[in-house]
Amino acid sequence: MKKLLTIGLSFASVCLQAQYRSIVFFADKPVQEHFALSPESSERRARAGVFYNETDWPVNPLYIKQLAEPGVKVVGVSRWLNAAMVQHNHALPLSKWKGVKQVVMLKKRQQARSTMGSSLVPAPAGLASDKNQVLHHAELLDSLQLKGEGIYIAIFDAGFQGVDTTAAFRHLFSEQRLRFTRDVVNGANVFQYDEHGTQVYSIIGAQLPGRYEGLAPMAQVALFVTENVFSETQTEEFNWVVAAETADSLGVQLINSSLGYTEFDDPSTDYTTDKMDGKTAISTQGARMAAQKGILVVNSAGNYRQQSWGKMGAPSDADSILSVGALLLDSAVASFSSPGPTADGRIKPDVSSLGVRTAAVNRRGELVESNGTSFAAPLVAGLCTALWSQNPLLSAQEVRRRLMTSSHLSQNPNNDMGYGIPDMRKALNLFSEPIPFQTARLYPNPGSQMLFLQVGEFSGSVSVELLSSNGGLIDKQELTVASQQEIDLSVFCQRIPQSGTYFIRITEGDKQRTFSWVAK
Repeated sequence: MKKLLTIGLSFASVCLQAQYRSIVFFADKPVQEHFALSPESSERRARAGVFYNETDWPVNPLYIKQLAEPGVKVVGVSRWLNAAMVQHNHALPLSKWKGVKQVVMLKKRQQARSTMGSSLVPAPAGLASDKNQVLHHAELLDSLQLKGEGIYIAIFDAGFQGVDTTAAFRHLFSEQRLRFTRDVVNGANVFQYDEHGTQVYSIIGAQLPGRYEGLAPMAQVALFVTENVFSETQTEEFNWVVAAETADSLGVQLINSSLGYTEFDDPSTDYTTDKMDGKTAISTQGARMAAQKGILVVNSAGNYRQQSWGKMGAPSDADSILSVGALLLDSAVASFSSPGPTADGRIKPDVSSLGVRTAAVNRRGELVESNGTSFAAPLVAGLCTALWSQNPLLSAQEVRRRLMTSSHLSQNPNNDMGYGIPDMRKALNLFSEPIPFQTARLYPNPGSQMLFLQVGEFSGSVSVELLSSNGGLIDKQELTVASQQEIDLSVFCQRIPQSGTYFIRITEGDKQRTFSWVAK
């Protein structure tokens, strides 16, 4: 739904008569060597073996402070992009601002824009969600009661009308599964603007007993409004990145984004298909970074096949995410579903799911059928969430790999369907495979004076490392252990320079597991 152009410092000479927004990118950051983020975020990174680095450092507060002058308002900050979004009604005084690397000016027109996909009313009688399961043999998940318990997901969209009022989402509130909401666009409540997000989330989490059930209704969820339906600028891409950073700090494990960006209100900022290279678009940079932080990003491939654009949009071109194409119930590729490859030659989409007459719940709590890759993506996100609840210790990339391996074209992928249709008969076996040191545990955590490690079922020689939050080695112990033995690692408590988040890594040959440890 959007595109990008970099504007140099000569932009300062432009005389502006109205209110505009620009993204100001900075050249550097002050070093921050120690972190103390949420335990959930640290634990997710530990599973992925991901440490903190420069992208996690906050933007220089002095750079932000200098932006706040008359006529200029800071409306967003991104540590991953090392940038700030400003609203202004005059030319930016770049000559006196320090640390500015480049500026992207965002122009918009005040006219409603359609979100991705369309709805058909009503849905067939009976348990409408059964059809959503057919391609994937997903009824097996239901029979095993795999419904996303213990997995934390986020939905990025244009609005969630009716989620706070209709019966299909009542369990979110009664069971306290809705953990966080944020309207990044206007700073208001998320239960307005649009029902696109309502339908998208319903495919994962709605419950209407005897009539409809999403694939993972027991997952915990955060809802983010990042999309402004009244304009199309890189503002929404920046919003996407800000939301992803927030999701990272919350400990979210999976992001579903049924959004896409190609062309904008200001044609001079449009992307071209050669920019779909996995690194250029702002939202793609955010999706790629989220993947690097240990989050599984599931994004709709886009509905551009029959349009002049013709291929996927950002951020579905990002590497290490799941870009989802749309199919009919007979497994044929939907006429609108965006194909690959990316500009740098990677296969896209990654997998495919039902995106024509997909059963969903609308803002009035009615069953509807919807068309678009927007509705194929949450089917894949729901499958991943349900499967992940079978083995919560898996990293995001392991979930992604196992899902793609279970798909029917895994040995011969193409740029229409990717690796194909995930098959839950195969996936359940892959997801049940144990991970190294699966029964090991570290305690007390948080701790201060004492620290113990129980290796679980393993016997033999192991290496145990104490690592800083940025992955630097602080101490190392070479040990010979017996099954279920309790190892005293209290010496590590004396080695740490200060309280905060650390990592404990156990290694034996090619087997490895990392724990996050909060030292008080």
